[in-house]
Amino acid sequence: MTSTPMKFGLFVPQGWRLDLVDIDPKSHWETMLRVAKHADAGPWESIWV
Repeated sequence: MTSTPMKFGLFVPQGWRLDLVDIDPKSHWETMLRVAKHADAGPWESIWV
């Protein structure tokens, strides 16, 4: 019996779930981009938008 390791993805905050409420609206795009780049460089299997 073999097993496959579990893979994890990361949800990029977009603001509609109030996950960017404490961030200046002018910085929303930069924040989302920074999270996506962090996820891409890390161990995440996928990035969810």
